[in-house]
Formats: sequence, C-alpha cells, structure tokens
Amino acid sequence: MFCPFCAVQLGDAPKFCPSCGMNVGFLTEHPSTSSSVGHGPTVNETSIQGRAAQFMRFREVKEAERRTFSKAKKKPNITVKISIGIMTRTKYGLKPIRGKTLPLNVEPLWSSKQILPAAIKKQRDFNQDTMYDGEYVLVYPDGSQVQNIPGTDRPFVLEHYKEAIGKAYQRIVLYICPLQDLSHGDDSSSESDDEAFARLPLKILPKQCPPTMSRPSDGQANGAGAEPKNNTSCDSYNTYTKIYAPVVIDSSCSDVEDVENFQEEDRDTDIGLTAADILSNLSFNINTMSCSRFNINRANVWDGALRGFKRSSFDPTCSLLVKFTDDIGQTEEAVDTGGPTREFLTLLMDAIKTSRFFEGKDDGKYLSFDSKAAEGDEYFQVGRMVAVSIV
Repeated sequence: MFCPFCAVQLGDAPKFCPSCGMNVGFLTEHPSTSSSVGHGPTVNETSIQGRAAQFMRFREVKEAERRTFSKAKKKPNITVKISIGIMTRTKYGLKPIRGKTLPLNVEPLWSSKQILPAAIKKQRDFNQDTMYDGEYVLVYPDGSQVQNIPGTDRPFVLEHYKEAIGKAYQRIVLYICPLQDLSHGDDSSSESDDEAFARLPLKILPKQCPPTMSRPSDGQANGAGAEPKNNTSCDSYNTYTKIYAPVVIDSSCSDVEDVENFQEEDRDTDIGLTAADILSNLSFNINTMSCSRFNINRANVWDGALRGFKRSSFDPTCSLLVKFTDDIGQTEEAVDTGGPTREFLTLLMDAIKTSRFFEGKDDGKYLSFDSKAAEGDEYFQVGRMVAVSIV
C-alpha cells in the first residue's frame, strides 16, 4: 500500500504517513478501493467491460437473425390509369364508339388476360346500352388483337408496351371488341382476296336502225305503215346511245369523236358560275390574318364545336385554329397547319349526321324537327357548320 500524497510505501494500515505526515486512515476504511488503486481494474472499468461483452453477444444474435431472414421486402403494388373504349364493326370497318372511353386502374405488370376482364367489367357497369352478352377480345387502336408487343414477339405486358410506344400511362388507349365482329372482318377480307372481279367493256353498235320484227307485205299501205314504227325504234335507240355513250366507250369505235364533240358543245352552252367557282370565290374572301380558336375533345366534338360557333367573337370569314385536348384538358403538341382543322371538320360532319337533327338510315337521312334544338337556334348553327366545312 502506498501513500496517495507522496507515493511512499506504507506499513500495515497506518493512520498517518511517516514521510509526509498526511492522514491516510481512509485507506484502511475502504480496503477494496485501496486495493484496487494499485492492483487490477476499477469498478467503472469492470462495468464497461461487462457492457461491451453484452453488446457483442446482442450483435451476434441479431446477425444470426438477419442471416435467417435475408429475403428482400416486397415492393408495394403500383396502380396506374389507362383508357378503355369499345370498338365495333361498321360499314367502314372496325371503328371505336365515341363517348364510351373510360379510365381504368391497372398494374404495370398486367398482361392482356388480366386487363380484359377488368375492362369488360368497367364497360358493363357504365355503358350497359352498348354492351351485350358475348365474348370480347382486347384490341389495339388499329383494330388488331392484343397478343404481342407490336413489332416484336414478346407477349403483351403493359409496362413493356408503354416503353415501346413512348407514351405516358394516362395516354394509352385500348379497346374491347366483340369476337364475332373481329372474326367477321377476317372472313370478309379472306373472301375478298379469293374472289376476283372483271369488268368487260360494252360495245356500241353503229348508228343504224335495228331491224324490226314486223312482217313484210306486198301492199303499199302495209309498207307505208311500217315507216313510223321504224322511226320510233330509231329515236329510242338514239336516246339510249346518247345516255350511255359517255359512260362506256370503246376506243376502237368510230363514234368516240362524235361523243367528245357532243360533250364539248354541252360545256360551251353552259352559261353561269359553277359550284367550284362559287366555292373558290368564298375561300378567296377568307381572312387568313385572323383566326377563331377551338379547343376540341375528340370524345365530344359536338359540344366543343357548338360552344365555339356560338361565341360572339366567332367570325366565319376568319380561318380556324384547332387544338385537340384529352379528357383532362391537356392539349396535343401538334401545330395546326391545316391537318387538325380538316380532322375536326370531318369528325363534326360525322357527329351532325348521327345527331338528332336527322333521321333515317345511314344512306337515306332526312331532316327532322326538334323543338329544343329550334329554341336554342341549333339549326342555324348546323347550317353554319356545314357551310364552313364546305368552304
């Protein structure tokens, strides 16, 4: 044992240090502490070593647990939104039904077999008037069935299709089509490929009276009576040739020059402006320095056109500037140099043809009266739309 003040070695439990005279009695009162000063670790060092050993054991246990559960956590299912429409067969082929496109929540890793039942359920819930019991298939906007990614042999997956087409999920549009409409189109196309039609030219007989079936007689009276019959048949034949000669003409016939001269005489005798001249004059008066702007949604062309034509700032003598928008109001990036305007007017004429203003078959429409449309001055607006479309 040593003196804590002068470091002189002490005897057995002295009260005072023989060298410096300081009181060292407290060393005998805490023998464990005094013995630890010169020999072995202190209490704090012992507790620290125990905690370190305990931490190492805890670390080994946790590492063993991590090695046991080394599976990665599952990623949450991401839901995206695409558009689903209905496509049916018309006389012009497979065409989508306007106004029947709905948003659909799907997952990026879904295939066509998973998208199809969800699309059918969505359309049955909200478009019961156009859905019927039967088998449907999923088709692209061009009418081809969804099986592989276009241009590749990879099976269809929505995420891969999005990367291939280069569009956002919100701008992807797929359609469901009845299987019988799709198969009917394939059958008709195969039949049309197998069959061949040939049109044979008609030959024009020379200008002479066809022989009559009257029986000849020796008397002059019978001979005189035969002349009016021959004249009547000649007149009928001449009328027939005048009507059908401009339609089918044999190049080897000697009457070609006569027919051309006849047509030139008819054109020379035509006095006044033609419809093409009138349209040319009207289009010449269009002011290209100013324009009337239209924001049109393809899903509802009629409402957008009616609002635009009813605006007080609309001037039919100005040119049109059309921008197409989607269902959420985002405009397309195309610049109207004439193409969007022509597409808008074509869609507008199709919408007018199938509207309440006309009734009847597709090839035999006639004007009908609608009191609500008459009160809203919509008949006048329809006439203005048709005039603008023609000019």
